[in-house]
Amino acid sequence: TINNWKYPDGSAYDPIRQTNEFVAALPSYRAKGLLAVTVNFQGGDPITGAQNQPWDNTAFNSDGSLKPDYLARMDQVIRALDAQGMVAILGYFYFGQDERLSSETAIKNAVTNATQWVLTQGYTNVLIEIDNEADSPDYVYAILQPARVSELISAVQTQSTNYGRRLYVSVSLSGGKIPPSNITQIEDFILLHGNGQTSSTITSMVNTTRALGTNKPIIFNEDSTSIANFQAATDAQASWGYYDAGVNNYMDGFQSPPTNWTINTIAKQNFFNLLASFAGAVRINCGGVAYTDSLGQVWSADNSFVGGSTTTYPATQSVSRTPDPTLYQSERFARQLIYNITVPNGSYNVTLSFAEMYFNAAGKRVFSVSLEGQTVLQDLDIWALVGQFAALQRSFNVTVNNGVLSIVGTASINNAQLAAVEVTPIPPLASVVSRMTHGSAGTFDVNFPLPPMASPRGVECRSGVGGVSGNYTLIFTFANNLTSVGGASITAHNPTNGIGAVTSTSLGPRTNQCTVNFSNVSTGQYVTVTLNNVTDMAGNSGNVISPQMGVLTGDVNASGRVDSGDVSCVRQQSAQRQPVTASNFRDDVNTDGFVNSGDISFVTSKSGNALP
Repeated sequence: TINNWKYPDGSAYDPIRQTNEFVAALPSYRAKGLLAVTVNFQGGDPITGAQNQPWDNTAFNSDGSLKPDYLARMDQVIRALDAQGMVAILGYFYFGQDERLSSETAIKNAVTNATQWVLTQGYTNVLIEIDNEADSPDYVYAILQPARVSELISAVQTQSTNYGRRLYVSVSLSGGKIPPSNITQIEDFILLHGNGQTSSTITSMVNTTRALGTNKPIIFNEDSTSIANFQAATDAQASWGYYDAGVNNYMDGFQSPPTNWTINTIAKQNFFNLLASFAGAVRINCGGVAYTDSLGQVWSADNSFVGGSTTTYPATQSVSRTPDPTLYQSERFARQLIYNITVPNGSYNVTLSFAEMYFNAAGKRVFSVSLEGQTVLQDLDIWALVGQFAALQRSFNVTVNNGVLSIVGTASINNAQLAAVEVTPIPPLASVVSRMTHGSAGTFDVNFPLPPMASPRGVECRSGVGGVSGNYTLIFTFANNLTSVGGASITAHNPTNGIGAVTSTSLGPRTNQCTVNFSNVSTGQYVTVTLNNVTDMAGNSGNVISPQMGVLTGDVNASGRVDSGDVSCVRQQSAQRQPVTASNFRDDVNTDGFVNSGDISFVTSKSGNALP
């Protein structure tokens, strides 16, 4: 049947080519965060939905001895996986093929021979799956079925222990099934299949399995292309396996020969983008091919877009303001440019990269950009900001709640365009406050609300830390303990003539906090602060952008303007001779620990000032 699976170039199916192309794709999988693949000494259906398997696709002879050609290809795969730091979940049997062995004795011989081969090869990256979906009625031999397969699990465990290298062994059942106790008590890890299940069922399967009390790792090594199932499994702290049978067209799927192992379809891209967001950043070279940048970071070929056109400029065309001009030599453009990028729900730093490679004047291309429905760039004119053949980057924090990051560029003149998109999970913030000590009254904080509750924006009304005008201290509190922060800077002033600078950045005072000190911060502005290269104990890493910090000294009622209302508030507190507490500390604008005539005079002197 070799000619049934011809390649598009007309050549017959070739298992060596199939293996070589799979091995060649492994670095791209690993770059996205994939840690394991399932392989088997026997093959599944080469045609999706086939009711029987007349094809002979087994590494075992009828007596259970091994075929050298199969072993050579399997060795190539396992060693290639090891080189990428990846694991092979190696199956021994697949229903529809076990009958190629002549007897139960041959089955036992096959297990012994396969296990001995794994041991003598010296692999350290192999897990064993005795058979795929042991409850399938298509298995001929009872020893491969749930009631007795534990005998083979025990045999591999004993054989490997006697050899001096304990192998970890398991078995899987069909979609939605939980292994019975005779299996879960003896296997080293629990393999589940999610085929045909909903995301809620996936969660239930994990909970039911955990309730067995074995405290063993749970791995879905087969499910579907369902992103919802992927998220449900990982939310429940179980590993999850992408299964994409495809069809025999050298395009779709990862099972039906001849197989295209590249990340070339929307289903594959959605999975690997979501996977990459768990492992770190999603990076897309818009309109271009896969690219490794000057820092060794891998950018995927263009994906996750809806419509639009692409242009690629000559590699000889230089691009200023970047060490990676290749990223800017391709672009995707459209009147309405859309990217829908699959990511887990959470907070992200999104960096959008642009370059005006076509026009050489202002006003020729103008567009706005929204993230998750919120406009982040209004009437962007790349040329007006940096000119032609120059890189421009803009970064924003965004929270995703529906599993898809929406990026929409809408043009008012010509087309919206993007050269590259980087999406990095950021350490989640819990709060940002401005902290000052008010004499002997104690320390009090002004809170700056986080998105989506960032309106109205917080306003710092006090004159400065220690009574020094323009000196402020921000405390960033994170959900997880921090391991490092690479520094901080003021990255935006509104209005742009506002001034101020970071004087120091340090971890603390608590293990989940970072302190940033400022000086010479002028009043009447919104300040945006970026913490660079923040890494937490959960493995999240990225730049963290603060909510906007309003600075308007004297604005004790946080209205955005200093007026008679503020003066009246301070006069009332002063007349009542109230101590400074959490309810009135804003009236102590000079932070001496008392609300008195000095505060009244200060607020009166600032009347008429306002935030933009």
